[in-house]
Amino acid sequence: MRWCSKSRRSVECRKVSTPSTSHKSDAICVSLLLAASFFFSFFFLPFPHACFRLSGPGWDPADQTHHSSLGDSGFLIIRQGRVHYVSSPQTHAFNTPYQLAMIPKKLLAQSKQYGGGPLSDQPSDASISTHSLRNGDVVVFATDGVWDNLSSQEILRIVSDEMVMGKGWIVGGEAGTVPSPQLESLTSSTEGQGLQAAIAKAVVARAKSASINTKVDGPFAREVQRRFPSENFHGGKKDDICVVCMVVVEVSCLFLPKRFVKVVY
Repeated sequence: MRWCSKSRRSVECRKVSTPSTSHKSDAICVSLLLAASFFFSFFFLPFPHACFRLSGPGWDPADQTHHSSLGDSGFLIIRQGRVHYVSSPQTHAFNTPYQLAMIPKKLLAQSKQYGGGPLSDQPSDASISTHSLRNGDVVVFATDGVWDNLSSQEILRIVSDEMVMGKGWIVGGEAGTVPSPQLESLTSSTEGQGLQAAIAKAVVARAKSASINTKVDGPFAREVQRRFPSENFHGGKKDDICVVCMVVVEVSCLFLPKRFVKVVY
């Protein structure tokens, strides 16, 4: 799956040939259903400056996925009711993120004459990370309009509420939080329904509400106060808000000689 925030998105479904596993003469293959939902709210349309790529070698539940990101958009992986991983933003300085740009020749000439220069980063500058995904994992990709207004723990609470209320996670017992046996059916809808859509919409709604709140300081406001104590900056930060939510589902398929990966919005 390739997702370029603030600009466009595309979905890739690939069929991966792998040896089947036999058990009691039945050909059984295990695949991952990556159910994703896309939801956004734009205050304005800035120049795109973040891009993610998700892929996997064999798509076994134990296999790894590879992410590359550029800029201050990011993602987190939530596993069994806890934050498993949070990406770090790429910035040249505070509030100055990496971004892809095509600088006009006139501007380059002016900067050469008068000094200084516009920032322009390359795809090769992207941060690359590798992670394994498990059944029941929730991956939330979001632009800086989310991270400026919600912490990872706040997003965790939103995701947990939606997954538990939607019966995607079961809480309790010695195992703690575990995926529901009905997770596949709960995420199968691609028409703006399903758990993945509910999570994406809930995160967007909370981020937008926090961005226009002038009384409660968000992560961006707290960082401004830490770096510039004399600045009187409080509340949220209005910015572009875009969320992609992906729920990982392990599916057992009978009599299929190949493994399939399906990404649905």
